[in-house]
Amino acid sequence: EWPLRPGNHDCGHVGTGDVSFVKHDALRSLLEKGPSYKEPRTIDFDKNCKTVIDNVKAILEPWSKKEKIDSTCLNGWFNEFIEIVKSETETLKLRYPIKLQRKSVFRNDEAHKELEFIRKHFVLCPVDKATKNVAIICKQYYLSNIIHECLSINEGIDEVSCGKEINDINRVIYKFLEDVGMKVDSKIEHLPHMFSSPKFHKPNLKFRYVISYANCSLKPLAVKISLALKAVYLEISRYSNMLFKVTGVNRNWVILNNKPILEAIDRINDTSVARNIQTFDFSTLYTNLAHNDIKEALNFTVKLAFKNSKKKFLAVYEKGFSWVNSFRNGTVAFDSALIPLL
Repeated sequence: EWPLRPGNHDCGHVGTGDVSFVKHDALRSLLEKGPSYKEPRTIDFDKNCKTVIDNVKAILEPWSKKEKIDSTCLNGWFNEFIEIVKSETETLKLRYPIKLQRKSVFRNDEAHKELEFIRKHFVLCPVDKATKNVAIICKQYYLSNIIHECLSINEGIDEVSCGKEINDINRVIYKFLEDVGMKVDSKIEHLPHMFSSPKFHKPNLKFRYVISYANCSLKPLAVKISLALKAVYLEISRYSNMLFKVTGVNRNWVILNNKPILEAIDRINDTSVARNIQTFDFSTLYTNLAHNDIKEALNFTVKLAFKNSKKKFLAVYEKGFSWVNSFRNGTVAFDSALIPLL
């Protein structure tokens, strides 16, 4: 018999955010705090002291180069700094000898045993639109929904042979990254993975599916592409604003944040002519669009951005980008054909 009743009777499986069934008080309290909560950890004063000193030492050389002075001029100051940090560390160790000792809930045998039982039958995941809350979903139902989602959307997706090992796929990825001038970290061998978050705000239980690139071999490429697409967006926005001034027709309805919304509300409030405000949402957006249509639209948009920039390449750096006609060796740069290809 399951320790809790189904939270969504339409699917016939457990899907709930109620953790009251957890018997261990500390474990239940921890789950109630949500997946983003981190347990307080015992402070290692000596380790923290060493970290502070090492970090300050690491900036002395670049700091002196920037100020165009000899780094040895900072030795006296640095030695005094070390003495101050060590003295403060010893004071803190005497002031908080026991109070800051922390013990993780997961080190408790009873809590660990109950958590293992929960993980055996259920999946713990964040709730859609409320990521600070934890959801408990039947593992079989959770996995079957992800498999069904993968099998139901296949247009425009190239199948990867099941016979290929992860190392074989990563070798292809590493070579591709090197070909486009990107650094490769062969220590990261994970591939992107898929997870889902339950939509508890819907009448019937549904899921939002997400592909995570965290700590995977494609992460460096994903970061560069995100910056490149942001550059494309800004160029299209500039072009659309120019057309709006000439024709009075707004052709761009995409925004990066809520600032344009707040500015529009302020303009309406200044004129005092608004009688009501209505908001609308798409029932299905990117996830249900045909991939071939997305690729065609992306190709058109990228080429339009390059045409209006009047530049041959889009150079992408660590935290920025620029439209250029030439670039130095080692710079990651895209032309109008490469971004849609990626």
